[in-house]
Amino acid sequence: MGGLLKSAHPLMLSLTCEIGQQIEERLRSTTRPEDLALAMSFMRYANSKRPTVVMDQESLLANIPGLPYVNVTSHVMLWELLNRHDWAGQMTARFPMETVGTEVTARRVMKGSRCYFVLHFDDPEPTDPTEPTWRNDPRDQGAVGLSHLSTARFGVTLVEGPRGSGRCTVAGEHNPGATPEEFVGDGQVPWHRVEDLLAAGTDVMLRRIDGIPDDAAEFLRELFAAQRDAVATNSGRGRLLVTAARADASATIRAVLDTVPPVAVLEPLCETPERIPGLVSRVLDRVDLKRRHTMSPAALQSFVQWEWPGNITELVAVVTDLVREVPASVIQRRHLPQRLQQAPQRRQLTMIEAAERGAIVKALDAAGGNRSDAAVLLGIGRTTLYRRLKHFGLDGDEGSL
Repeated sequence: MGGLLKSAHPLMLSLTCEIGQQIEERLRSTTRPEDLALAMSFMRYANSKRPTVVMDQESLLANIPGLPYVNVTSHVMLWELLNRHDWAGQMTARFPMETVGTEVTARRVMKGSRCYFVLHFDDPEPTDPTEPTWRNDPRDQGAVGLSHLSTARFGVTLVEGPRGSGRCTVAGEHNPGATPEEFVGDGQVPWHRVEDLLAAGTDVMLRRIDGIPDDAAEFLRELFAAQRDAVATNSGRGRLLVTAARADASATIRAVLDTVPPVAVLEPLCETPERIPGLVSRVLDRVDLKRRHTMSPAALQSFVQWEWPGNITELVAVVTDLVREVPASVIQRRHLPQRLQQAPQRRQLTMIEAAERGAIVKALDAAGGNRSDAAVLLGIGRTTLYRRLKHFGLDGDEGSL
């Protein structure tokens, strides 16, 4: 409720000022000094019409135009992306943000030992939709390929990457339609059956083709040639989808794969952790049909810190198990498998630090997340525990996303 200042009773004005001062004092007493410093920096941009965010690892402040671009998920993703960037010799950098269809210009600011970032969000440069999308082929840094036209020109949808990185999903996204017949390359592929299906107009997916023996290379080469001819003659032949881990293939099989440009080359999650928050969100949407669960920022940070040797397959399995087994609506760090709870920061810990961090994680788990009880179990004071939690990156808020 509001009104004109001149019509307000003097006692009401005095009461309002007193309440405002109490709120300010309460905020000052309960807020980290780092948050106050961040807020002071943010005030320079609060009235900007440009979407702007000021953030450090634990806090994020956005002006009104910047609000649609940020949430807990994007905060975790941005922090990981910015910290992985090599800032040597530069103070600003530009990154694409595919999740929100924009680009962000980031400036790194150092205040003593503190580090924070000022981010400006911009619409990406307009592109001509009739122009092809060119990219450097990672198999040959000197070669340039047309990834989005490779299926149309060669009749083969080839997706490369390590096992578990989502190759079949990506291949399917490039070829929407009927579910293809699947054959696994590290088994005995019935090549004549595959040829008959394709000739009849049925789509076929050959998975893990890096596992086929060298004596089957000629069959694969003939299939690729038949697909290429079918494109040229528009014969109505079925589509051929292929997934492969090129690094695991023999030289003979790699030579055949080299005749077709891949539509996508996927990297393991450990090399692209900025993808993890978005992947977790999409998996939650898919497996939690009743939308009963959300994930705390601290738990999401553990997902980002884990190395994911099983790639996306492992991530999907973990999220699916959590949705099935956790009764609470908010999935917290203590609900995660031990290997994720104990995932070290990207910085390599010393042996003593690793042992200390493991002990803290176990104490928090035994105390059900209660930090005071965990401090008692560890035999240290609460202040010391809070300091060590911050040092090991375990002090994230356990609120909901």
